[in-house]
Parts: sequence; structure tokens; C-alpha cells
Amino acid sequence: MREKLPTVIESTGEALERAVRFLHELGVHSHRLLPYAMQLVVLCAFFLECPDPTEEQRRFLKRWFWVSSFTARFSSSNPSRDGYLVAEFRDRVSRTANPTTLDYMRLDVPAEPFPSTFDMRSARARTLLLVLLSLAPRAANGEVIPEPWRRIADHGPNAIGYLLATVNDKELRSSPANRILRIDMSQRRSQAKNWLETLSDTSHEIRNITLESHGIPLEAFQFLLNGDGEEFLRLRRAHLIDLDRQFMSSQGVILPRDLEPKPAAIDNDED
Repeated sequence: MREKLPTVIESTGEALERAVRFLHELGVHSHRLLPYAMQLVVLCAFFLECPDPTEEQRRFLKRWFWVSSFTARFSSSNPSRDGYLVAEFRDRVSRTANPTTLDYMRLDVPAEPFPSTFDMRSARARTLLLVLLSLAPRAANGEVIPEPWRRIADHGPNAIGYLLATVNDKELRSSPANRILRIDMSQRRSQAKNWLETLSDTSHEIRNITLESHGIPLEAFQFLLNGDGEEFLRLRRAHLIDLDRQFMSSQGVILPRDLEPKPAAIDNDED
């Protein structure tokens, strides 16, 4: 065992690096954006046996990641069931050139509904963040924010600010529709809507692409400018639900049965 240990440690480290690089391709650049830690374990088991996967295997891994994220596969984790899944990825999936199914996880399970509240301790909320980051958020001048995920990696939940501080409808106030990536972390006490309102003075092109990059429809923006914050949030929530569903469809995830937002499970205790 003592003689084999250095080789095992080296190969496991290389597999971990491959798994992390694969997650980076999916937009997961920080543990704070990883829906479930077990996803990294499963991927590491696969790359330990298959360092150079086929394109079909990579597509399968990608679909599996998004299905397991949107369906809350690991929210009520069972060590025995998870162990079987890890073994399946290490053994059968790693040796199948074009995998399509799993014995220990269904890929045709509907996704969890859109979260009614935003809480980064929830895997569903972290998955939604990955969807929003895929829009390539822009600053007020229309330029793409470089490495927007780094704000979340460094500041956690504080990187996602409230748009409106005062909202009578409690459900709207706590909704993901009322949260947005902070543009300037040095101005954490100011409302995000302050910089959004400055877009009314920019060109239509810059305004439109910037709003779109934050999941804000133009129609909703007009309500924000007119002082109707609740209607703004209702319209944005509907838009985010649509974006969420479009993303699922593009990744081979079965859409939720329920269109209405629902509370999401809390999966870890990180602040």
C-alpha cells in the first residue's frame, strides 16, 4: 500500500483537475456555484478511468450535470445510492463510447420548479445563477463584465444585491426577480436599481443588450422607470422563468410540471 499510495494520489489529483476543468466549461468556476459537491465526486470518478473522453461521453456528462442540478438529485442524498452512481460512472460510463442512460439515476425526471425565493444555500438557486451568468452580464456602459463569477467566488451572497428594498408583496421581495449581480462591489449599500435607471440615458442599443444580459425585459424596465416596482418584478420573474425553461430545454432537461414558483430545499449551511 505504501508503494502504491504516491501513484494513487497522483492519478486522483489529475482526475480532479480534469473534473474541475470540465466544470469550468459549464460555467462553474467556484464551489459557491457548484450545485452539489457529489457532482464533483462523480466526475472525478469518471475522469480517473477515462482521462480522454469521446465527444459523446462529454455530451452525456454535460446533460447529466444539468439534469442532476435542476432535478435536485442529491438534495436528499443516500450514501448507498450515491455510491452505486459513482461506481457506475467509474466503471460502465467511463468504458462506454456513447452512453445514453444510467442504472442508478433517471434522466427523464422533471426539473424542480423555479425557486420562489433566492437563497444561495439552495442548489436550485445556485443552478439559476449559472443560467443567469450564461447571459454574460454587462456593465452600464454595455461592456461585458470580465469573469462575473469572481464576484460570487469572493463575496458569496453579497455579490447578488437587491433591486428594490421596499416591496409590499413579500413573495416578490424575496423572489430571484428582485436580485441582480452587483456591478460595483464597493457600493454594496446602494440599490442596484440606481445604476439600472442610468440606462435610460444611454443609447437604445447599449440599454437593450445590458438589460438582456441581466434577464430584464424592456417592458419591465419601463415599469421600473415609472415607479411601479411590483409590476417590474412580476414581469421580470415571468421572464426569468421563461429563460430558465429555455436553458433546461437546450440541455436536455425535462421541464417542471409546475409553472408556479415553489420553495426550494436548502442544501448547505454556507452563508
